[in-house]
Parts: sequence; structure tokens; C-alpha cells
Amino acid sequence: MPRLTVVAPDSATEIVINDETCGRGTWSGELPAGDYVVEGRKPSHRPAAVTVTLAEGASPRTLTLPALQAITGALSIAYEPDDAAITVDGASAGTTPNILNNVLVGAHTVVISKDDYEPVTLNATVTEGATTSLEGKLSNIISLTDKYKPFVDETTGKWGYKCRRQVVIPAIYDGAECFSGGLAAVNLKDKYGYIDSKGTIVIPAVYEEANNFVNNMALVKLNGKMGCIDRSGNIIIPLLYDYFSDFSEGLAVVRDGDKCSFIDVNGKKVFPIDFDGANGFYKGRARVTYNGKEGIIDKTGAFIVPAKYRDIKSFEEGKAGVRLNDKWGFIDENGKEIIPAMYDYVNSFSNGMAAVKLNGKWGYIDSAGNLAVPAIYDNSDPFGKTAGVVWLNNKFGAVDRTGKIIVPVEYDYVYGHDNGECFRVGQNGKEGMYDKSGRLVIPVIYDDVWINKGMVLMKQNGKWGVIDFTGKVLIQPQFDDALDPQEGLAVVAKDGKWGFVDHSGNQVTPLKYESARGFTEGLAAVKLNGKWGYIDKTGRMAIPARYDDTLYFSEGLAAVSINDKAGFIDKTGKMVIPAVYDAVNYDYCGAYEYDFGYGHGKAGVYLDGEWIVIDRHGNESVGYDAVGYDAVFIDEDEGGVSPAVEP
Repeated sequence: MPRLTVVAPDSATEIVINDETCGRGTWSGELPAGDYVVEGRKPSHRPAAVTVTLAEGASPRTLTLPALQAITGALSIAYEPDDAAITVDGASAGTTPNILNNVLVGAHTVVISKDDYEPVTLNATVTEGATTSLEGKLSNIISLTDKYKPFVDETTGKWGYKCRRQVVIPAIYDGAECFSGGLAAVNLKDKYGYIDSKGTIVIPAVYEEANNFVNNMALVKLNGKMGCIDRSGNIIIPLLYDYFSDFSEGLAVVRDGDKCSFIDVNGKKVFPIDFDGANGFYKGRARVTYNGKEGIIDKTGAFIVPAKYRDIKSFEEGKAGVRLNDKWGFIDENGKEIIPAMYDYVNSFSNGMAAVKLNGKWGYIDSAGNLAVPAIYDNSDPFGKTAGVVWLNNKFGAVDRTGKIIVPVEYDYVYGHDNGECFRVGQNGKEGMYDKSGRLVIPVIYDDVWINKGMVLMKQNGKWGVIDFTGKVLIQPQFDDALDPQEGLAVVAKDGKWGFVDHSGNQVTPLKYESARGFTEGLAAVKLNGKWGYIDKTGRMAIPARYDDTLYFSEGLAAVSINDKAGFIDKTGKMVIPAVYDAVNYDYCGAYEYDFGYGHGKAGVYLDGEWIVIDRHGNESVGYDAVGYDAVFIDEDEGGVSPAVEP
């Protein structure tokens, strides 16, 4: 009988001869002479058929089936929140929202997941030429527990959790961490485990260390070794390591014995070589030590900077200082040595210049590596916008980019001000000022000189006055006290009364206030007839003096106290966050300062014996940063907040 061999397009394609299944991928056998229909079949694909005639006594024949045409439809996934991960039949398929085209027809398993949300598993059936839609919303598993805050019972020393100042989990633990992903690490008899929002131990307290859950896994330590577990307590990265860093850009540094390596979130070692030491990845690069020398690798493990240096500094202005043997030079971000290693030591580049030490003395090089300022000084600061401060024989001065001395090296100290436009100098207890061209514009005869944003206050014989940047005295020293200029105006006092003067020496307001604070966001707090209010820069009372105390404006809001309670007003004087708090934190509360500053839109307040963090609408903040810590208060006489109640 003639022999026939059939080769399918892939190993998953079923081979069918005259409607009889013969195998998958390949088939070979003897058949009686005759006509045969050979088909390739695979789910979600159109079958391909070939007719073949086998003759008696013919030579063996090989038949290759054509590729099968996939039958597809589309899958639209519109689940909230955005950027949730999508997997289809175990394969990554992007993030929500997404439309997946060319999906094979038939049943599929779709999983949608995101940190701090309960993942969902969906069954979807795709039909030819149609779009199957999946819509919904993931449940936030920390919608409640993110409001839980650990607290310590002062009588027992045990830890528990409060929610809106009510105890929700009793204080029975030896230690407690913040909730993350619906679970919190707690300490019981020097061992760590995890509890849920009801205080139930869901992962036994057996670990020597336990960290918060991030991306649904947590770093733990057991028997001196570190690895990761999932939210069910299953080990997902074996506990094999002596050291385990946080994940950075999807990779973590681990140490086993005396060698380091990088692993991914699945615990897989990503580079074939081990290192003596390693730092985490930042912007696609990591500094490593290999065979006792430092270098920099990329995300493929390739060396961008060869491992031949004793030290590598961080990159500043596209350059990094490197130590080769016992000398220092610079490389660029591609690892090219652009400034030879010839210096005793180097500092990072700043404003196009870098301080370098050569033969025991300091100078500056420019970006091209030229020694622009001779190495003749005992030390030098990072270069400012226009000059660098140097010192020699315990005296200070300043030099420009060419090495020209613009402030003689003869002063006890030199400070750059106003972004390099001027320099405050001190000598024998007196102060003066140089401009950036090197001209002594304010003689060194004053007891104190304050410079801030184009305004200069000077103190002489115990009195304060105003002077300009040419040295012209605008207001003779006459004020008993003054505050650092802010927004072009300074607070001054005489005979116990306060007012404001501008940089031209004009008295903007009469000296009539009992106290005053500097301008922020165009308004300044003043005290009149025992109450505080705010004036604008014309001296007009913008917000009436009706508060017991006030703080500076920041992000459009200011803390005020009235009737022993603190709240926040806007610039119209409207109380936008009611005065219900016992105190407002002057310095810090958790990670946030009192003043809604730095763009974070949060402030620390004290209520019912507990520090909390609120947002700009008065809502309590959530998460780790909402946990209040010790407060710092500054006495009213020093210009700080006067809390209604100081705990």
C-alpha cells in the first residue's frame, strides 16, 4: 500500500482523513490506493481540506496542509477603575478600558485586577464579527480599612485600630502597622502576622518581619530568610534571601550569601550574572558592583557603564563623578569618559560648574572639563547661578565662572541670596552686601542684614531700617523689631506697634497693629483690638479682625481660631472648613504640614484627643499618611500658631 505523511500547520491542528481523526500536528501511515479528503481542523478556525489520490505502488508522499484561517470577534472591556490589568485565558491583554480585536470565537476566561481592589473573573463568549462587551466596577477592598488608624492604649501599651476616633479593633497587639490592601501586619509576642478589617488573624503570626501589601504581595522574613506571600498567605516568592529590596521598576534586588541578583515580581532571576552589590533601578538604570568594581546596567542587564570604577556618584546635569583607582573624573550618561580621572576628589555639577580637588586644593571645572577656576582654595561650595563660594585660610569669598574674585576672600562668611544676584558677607560681627558684579553695595557696618526677593533690611545699634541694592538708605534704622521680608513687604515694629514697609522705603500701613505676620498669597495677618484679621498689600482690611488667632494663607486657605476652636477660611473670609478642631498643627502631622502647602492639599488637625489629616473640603484623609504623630507647637510670641488646646 502507498505511504502518506501529513504535516499540519502547527501541533494543535487536528488531522482528519475521510472524516476519521488520525492525530495532531503530523501523521504518517499506509493507505489503500484511492482518493482521500485530508482536513486540518482546530477550534475557532475554518477547516482547510486537500484532496489527494494514492496509486498502487506509488512512492511515499508528503502532504502539507495550508494554514487555518482564524474566526474572530472583538472583546470590549470597560471596567472601573482605569488602568486595571486584563488577562484573557492567562495571557496579559493590556489595561482597562480596552477593546481587544481579533479575539478567537468561543468561550474565554477574563480576569480584571488592580492593586487595592478585589479582582473579578468573568466568562465571555466571542462570536464571529461581533463585539462582546464586559462592563462593571471593581470593589475597593480598602474603602473601609484605609480609614483605620493604629493607636496605642497608654494604660496597657497594646496596639489596636480606630476609625474616625472610634475603636474598631481592640488594642490587643504588641505592635500594629497601617492597613494596606485590606490587611494589616500586627505583632504578637515578637512575631508578625496579618489581620483583616474585623481583627481576625488571616495570616498566622509566624514571621520575624512583615511589610505592607503592595501589588497584592508582601515581603516577609522567616528563619532569617526573606521572600513574598500573597493575600492568602501562600508563598509566591520563596523565602531564600538574606536581603530583599522594594520592587523598583518591576525588579527587586535580592542577596543570597555574598552575591546579589535582580528578580521580577514572579521571583524569576532576570539576569544571568550575580553582583557583589546592587542598587534598585531608576529611570531604567541601576548601579551595581561586579568583581569589586562599580558600573551601571540597563534593564537588559547590559553594562552601560563598565564595572571598573571604585565609586560612581549620581548623575547631575548629565554627568557623574567616577573614581578610577585613586583619581576622580566624569562620565556622561552613555558611560563615556568625558573628563579624565585626574582629580583628588570631585563634587557634582551645579549650574554648569563642578568643584574639584587637585593636589590638595579646590577649584572649579566647566562642562567641557576646563579648569576654569584655579585649584588654589582650601574648599569650595557647589557653584551658584553666578558664582561659587570659596575659602582660603579660614576666610571666605566668591569667584565667577572665569575665576575672577567678585567677593574678596577675606570674610568670616559669605552667603548667596536672591538666586545669585547678591552676596551677604560678614566680618568681625558686622554684615554688608556685594552685588553679582563684585561691587560692595552695602558697606560691612551693620549688625544684621536680611535679604529676600529684592528687599533688604539692615540693623544698626539695635534698630532696623531699609536699604536698597545700591546701598542707599531708604529708611534710617528706627524700628525696634522686624520680620524677614516676604512678597516685597516687611513687617516692622516701633513702640510696640506693627506695620509694613515696602522695598522702596514707603510705609504701606501705619504702625498701628498689636502684632502682624508676613505676606503670603497677597494677604498678611494683623492683630487689632485683640483680634486677628488680614490686610492686602494696599493696607486695606480684606478680612475683618474677628479671630482669636490666624495662620498664613497657603493654597487659598488659612487656619484661624475662634471660641477656642480652629477651622479654615478662604480669601473672602468665608469659613470653608468649620471651626471644630481643638488645634491646628504648626509643623507636621504624619507626612503633611498644617498649611495645605506643597500641592498636597492636606493639613493636620487635632480633634477628640487624636491627630488626623483633612483635605481641602474638611474630609478626613485616608491611608498611611493620615496617621498623626507628635505635634510641634511654636509660641505665639514667636509667630507660630496659638492652639486652642495644646495636648
